[in-house]
Amino acid sequence: MDDNFFYRDLAGKRHLRSYLKASILIVIFMALALAWGFWDRAQRMAVVNAPARPVVWEPTPTPIPPTATPTATPEPCPTNPSDWEFFHPYPGYEGNLHKIGPACVYEGLERTAAWVLLASSMGYSGDEAAEALGFAEMPFKPVRTMQIMTDYKGPMDMGMSYPPLNPAIRIWFVDDNGKPSLSFTLRGCFRARSIVGLQVDEWGLYPVMCVVSGDYDNSYFGAEMGDHRGTENSNNAADPVRVFFVFGYSGSGLWNFIGYQGQPIVRLSEMQDQQGDRKFMSDSHGVSVWDAAWVESAFGVAPRPMFDGWQTYVNNESDKAAITKAAKDFRERAYDSP
Repeated sequence: MDDNFFYRDLAGKRHLRSYLKASILIVIFMALALAWGFWDRAQRMAVVNAPARPVVWEPTPTPIPPTATPTATPEPCPTNPSDWEFFHPYPGYEGNLHKIGPACVYEGLERTAAWVLLASSMGYSGDEAAEALGFAEMPFKPVRTMQIMTDYKGPMDMGMSYPPLNPAIRIWFVDDNGKPSLSFTLRGCFRARSIVGLQVDEWGLYPVMCVVSGDYDNSYFGAEMGDHRGTENSNNAADPVRVFFVFGYSGSGLWNFIGYQGQPIVRLSEMQDQQGDRKFMSDSHGVSVWDAAWVESAFGVAPRPMFDGWQTYVNNESDKAAITKAAKDFRERAYDSP
């Protein structure tokens, strides 16, 4: 038995044999591994059998990067007509009335067109309309005659007129329901000059002018000046007309209303689709049809209602004479003003 597990050295001492030492170490390691396995299982079962606890979770806030502040400053709209571009408003058109670029040039023109609509069809006097739109004075410089660029025939001398504008008179052109019925459509613009060979002829009072068609589709005309009032069933009710208004660029982004051409006057009954024409031309120039609804939307100025009983109002001759005289006197002063 001793020989299997022990051996004696030369001095006669007993020692464990090497394989017995290795066997003992293996048994000890296996016992330790078995003990660790039992302990680990006991820990896992303790977690499984433990009572449920509410979960508490606090999210970590994620920082939101600040919005970058734009550094680019929008380019101001050029006010020098030499910096403007003129090109045909739609394919196939080869006439003399053009579209202007950039589009911001039209902003000043729109404000003056809004003034004309307010002061000639929406019930505001010229001064009231100017104040509502932020003008220092009425943007109105009428002339008796002017050279106008026609669509295809080049520049021609035109007799000019204008609605019965007056700083103190309120004017309405309305339909049967009292709704303003004058609408504007931009037809095009032109430089007031002619180029023949190498020679440039500057012939206009303004460096750039624009032509706007005005469609009078009204049933009633009304006027009020202080205590004086007057109405009439317009002759245009049966056969509405289109006239052509002219605007001139006066610099610094501002435009003046000059008047409307004496000719041509187009009867709308001769046109097949007036509304389609207005929309097509306005879209071609990148602007809206300019009417009372547009003025209210773009500038926040609503039409002024006509006075009570306007549809059945019986005109007083003295009222009519006072209004007519005031309009005539102002017309002469306006023509003669510098």
